[in-house]
Amino acid sequence: GRITAEEYEKRKAHYKELSDIVKKDVMKSVGMMTNAIASATADNEMPEDPEKLLNELYRYVAGGQSYWYIDDLGNGLLAVTHDQGYEHKWGVINLLDKEIFPQQYSIIDHSAKNSILVLEKENKQRGLFRYNGECVIQFQNNELWIDPGMDYPVMATSTGFRALDTNGKLMFSYPEIRGEIGFWRVRNKEKKWGVVANDGTVLIPVKYIGIDI
Repeated sequence: GRITAEEYEKRKAHYKELSDIVKKDVMKSVGMMTNAIASATADNEMPEDPEKLLNELYRYVAGGQSYWYIDDLGNGLLAVTHDQGYEHKWGVINLLDKEIFPQQYSIIDHSAKNSILVLEKENKQRGLFRYNGECVIQFQNNELWIDPGMDYPVMATSTGFRALDTNGKLMFSYPEIRGEIGFWRVRNKEKKWGVVANDGTVLIPVKYIGIDI
């Protein structure tokens, strides 16, 4: 169905952020995409399928390639897939359609803030990579993801959870950790909670039954 003008303006603003980082040699394409938006919204009419329109715009930036789904990872990267089934195989390209990672990963977790990605292979192994394709942590069997609150990697091991920096180095480890915005809530072996910084500095002693933040 149709969307409100306010929602459509938000989506156009998101598109503008993407177009602002397109390199100069594709600025002609950006101009054509802007014209497409203007045409689609002529006479103040909202398009019947705005998601389809935005996907066409992303597709045009990506060198005219046709993808079943495209996700903006930020900093000039797009996650893409040709798969139409329930289980997608994802890859990563830049805005010039250069392949950074092939379409062979079942999960792509990312942090645009720190320009890092966690990729999962079909065998469930996960690895940590930079946006430029550099490997930080080789594919291994431990659970690995990027904490959405802190934008840093977290690895689950048999002894607990390890908070890692963007180089894959250990910052601290506890039996349980939860990333917030600007700090971590942690629980020790005695099931007491506290708050720590990225370097492991204790901000609130780990001695409370619970911490509600």
